[in-house]
Amino acid sequence: MMRRLLREPLLHFALLGGALFVAYGVLAAPTVDNAEIIVTADRVASLSAQFSGMRGGRQPTDDERRGLIDTYVREEMLYREGLALGLDRDDPVVRARVRQKADILSADALAAEPTDAELQAYLEANQQQFDIPGRISFEQVYFDPAKHAESLDAVNARARAALADGRGADLVGDRTMLPQRMTEVMPSEIQARFGDAFERQLTQVELNRWHGPIATPYGAHLVRVTWREPTTRATLANARNAIVREWTRAHSAKMKEQYYRDLAGRYTVRIESTRPAVHVAVNETGR
Repeated sequence: MMRRLLREPLLHFALLGGALFVAYGVLAAPTVDNAEIIVTADRVASLSAQFSGMRGGRQPTDDERRGLIDTYVREEMLYREGLALGLDRDDPVVRARVRQKADILSADALAAEPTDAELQAYLEANQQQFDIPGRISFEQVYFDPAKHAESLDAVNARARAALADGRGADLVGDRTMLPQRMTEVMPSEIQARFGDAFERQLTQVELNRWHGPIATPYGAHLVRVTWREPTTRATLANARNAIVREWTRAHSAKMKEQYYRDLAGRYTVRIESTRPAVHVAVNETGR
């Protein structure tokens, strides 16, 4: 009878289930020293504010608030259990999140409000960065180097003579998809079409005269600037927001670099050798 009972599969299943239950009880026992979770009034207010921000300003109902608290408690329990099990160690995702939060906290701690004197000094050191460039109107005549055996200087000389005799710009030069005229455009628009070097030369040529050839990646151009707006010089009065933004960015970068240097003084870094071990061959006699 006993031998038959010991061979019964149901008994084996029951014994295995009991063993698993006991093992789970041992492994799932509280693994944290502090088993108390306190949900403060500030935490409840924060959860409610997050809910409200995602619901267009609507406050949570009592049931929804209880659900928010339940979710928070579950997350906190899992978080503490994960820490107790060491799941935060050597995990690149966790390391990245912790580093990111520490970086944000350090940036907040290093933030500062600039004085007018600091802003003025920063403006004077970076004046061109804040000056507002004037708009330009111009027309251009394009020449494709592949279509002209003679020098482009000679081609452009003939083209200037034709233009001086009254021929329109659209009757001189080669066909191109580039705009023949641009009216009251910002320098950035010219740069996008013709390149930075072309735009810089337009700021230097005399008004209402044909100049060239001016080279671009497309070929050569005769250009005539018909209108040029003066540059608006930046001051604290007309560009304060932009100056504050750039000063803050530069100041934060400077202070963060100093912060990292200070941190480095609190740590000792030891880099182990990565060279492979040297294996010495031994002959059959052991010599």
